[in-house]
Amino acid sequence: MNTLIKAAQTISAEVLLGRLLERLLGVLIENAGAQRGVLLLSRDDELYVEAEGSVLSDEVAVVSIPIDSAAGASLVPIGVINFAARTKQVVVVANAQQDERFMMDPYVQKRETRSVLCQPILNQGQMIGIVYLENDLTSGAFTPERTHLLSLLSGQIAVSIKNAELVEHLEQKVRERTHQLELANLAKSRFLAVASHDLRQPLHALGLFVAQLRTAATAGERTRVIGRIDTAIATMNELFKALLDISRLDAGALASNVTEFPMIKLLERVDATFAGAAADAGLNLRVVPNSAWVRSDFVLLEQVLLNLVSNAVRYTARGGVLIGCRKRGEQLRIEVWDTGPGIPDDQRQRIFEEFYRLDDMQGDRKGLGLGLAIVDRLCRLLGHSLELSSAVGRGSRFSVMVPQAAEALIVAEPPMPALGLLHLAVGKLIVVIDDDALVLDGMAGLLRSWGCRVVAARSAQEALADLIKEDGSPDLIISDFHLFGGRTGIGAIEELHAAVGAPIPAFLVSGDISPALLEEARHRGYHLLHKPVDPMSLRTMLNRLVKKSARSLPFSPGNEV
Repeated sequence: MNTLIKAAQTISAEVLLGRLLERLLGVLIENAGAQRGVLLLSRDDELYVEAEGSVLSDEVAVVSIPIDSAAGASLVPIGVINFAARTKQVVVVANAQQDERFMMDPYVQKRETRSVLCQPILNQGQMIGIVYLENDLTSGAFTPERTHLLSLLSGQIAVSIKNAELVEHLEQKVRERTHQLELANLAKSRFLAVASHDLRQPLHALGLFVAQLRTAATAGERTRVIGRIDTAIATMNELFKALLDISRLDAGALASNVTEFPMIKLLERVDATFAGAAADAGLNLRVVPNSAWVRSDFVLLEQVLLNLVSNAVRYTARGGVLIGCRKRGEQLRIEVWDTGPGIPDDQRQRIFEEFYRLDDMQGDRKGLGLGLAIVDRLCRLLGHSLELSSAVGRGSRFSVMVPQAAEALIVAEPPMPALGLLHLAVGKLIVVIDDDALVLDGMAGLLRSWGCRVVAARSAQEALADLIKEDGSPDLIISDFHLFGGRTGIGAIEELHAAVGAPIPAFLVSGDISPALLEEARHRGYHLLHKPVDPMSLRTMLNRLVKKSARSLPFSPGNEV
């Protein structure tokens, strides 16, 4: 009994699989009267030799050898092992050389094996391993007492092995997760480094152009410099928008709104967007009409196509760009062809990484390296397969597979961008709240240049004090989300609502791109524009909301809170 207790304690104290196998086999050889022992474990319905030891060595070798290999057959008698595995019964052989069942086994003949004890290790009726012990010096070495001891230990052996395998599995998961985090940190560092570099480029150019503007002697020179300033700002805005799209996709903040719509509407939008740019570049842009209907998110699929066509126009020096569709069973394959430089085989996976650019793209044709990363993420979000075929020197074809839908009688018009905006905000009273003096001055100056009356303030209280001097209540409120002292734009807007006694149209702006902030704004019923906000987007939002603005209500200081 003491031997049993000591053996069980030794086995149960070890949780690392490798160390457990060493100690387990050592205990069994010591207490069962064996000269040699082998421990086998079952993996994917195959048995592997995992540990081997003998009385002639103080060390137990931890290995992993399948028994159906030549090396495995040299370590154990396959006939004995297979018999025990099939019957799940203990096999005790007094002299294997005289046992009709096993005497012809090559291992027994070669090793002149005598005493054999083969104990299956069962866990909830399933065999998870086998303990094999042998003694070549003595026949009948494994007495009933020793066999009974091993039988009593087998339950503890099974539990210890399963626990050790679980610990090993968890440790492997930890190692894999740690490796993933290390890769993610490296990718994040690279992402931030490249983003910082790409943001510094237009900022550097902007500083140089502003310095030139101060010393420009002629109107023509000033016009040229202002045009270059606009280009630098547009580049920065493009990069910020792409970074925002990437972050929202990675954070899972974008949700698809799948509807059924005619493909022709999307194709017409693409044609209208790039016809001018292609003509300016001397390219032939051809969009082939298609009458099919598809099932997807109109806005997100449009962004996929806009990015693909934008890349095609940007990187094609001569020739043209073709956009068309082909029916493939129940799917519609949307194709974007170009006659650009083509993509080498060794770069066809990397072009979908953030900030990756083809080596030979320089100057004005050198993009941000984010368009295809966004396309890849959007296609995965929508469940649309994305394919690429390319020939260096001839061009490329990107394909997106989209489910077809049955044609409907009533066409629901998708939201269209404002192309010709009316100056609906002229003469309107706009309240702007931002605790950054530079931003506040810039926003107020732009709105005044559009003919708006503006109250610019750093807080709701300051805005209320200035509104007393104005004739009527405000028509619109624009507020930064994060204000001084932990206050929020939502709080400022609602404070003004309470003071005026009317739900004045309002929207928020913020440099914070966290999904939680966007969700909070939506939940409270406010649009949110992310900084930097380009003037066209600002004017679009302005005109959309002032339409909803009721006639100015008399403002009374008595309503102030």
